[in-house]
Amino acid sequence: MTQAFIVLGKIGTNDHHHDAVSYVYAFTDPDEAMEFVELAQAHKDDVDSWEILTETIGTAKDVYYRHRKWVEE
Repeated sequence: MTQAFIVLGKIGTNDHHHDAVSYVYAFTDPDEAMEFVELAQAHKDDVDSWEILTETIGTAKDVYYRHRKWVEE
C-alpha cells in the first residue's frame, strides 16, 4: 500500500482551542515532505506551524471500513 505524507500549514485562531488549516500539500516521499517543511519554516509569512500527517492510500471502501472500525472502537 502507498503511504501519503500530508503537510498542514496552520494558523492559530482567536479562541486558542483550534488551529485553522490554511495549506495542505501531499507527498509520497517522506524526505520531500520534511524538506518542504524545513524550507517553509525558514520564514513566517502567514503560517504559525507546520505538521506532517501520514495516511495509507486505499480505495473508498477500504478507507471507509477503516474509518468505521476506528469510530466503533
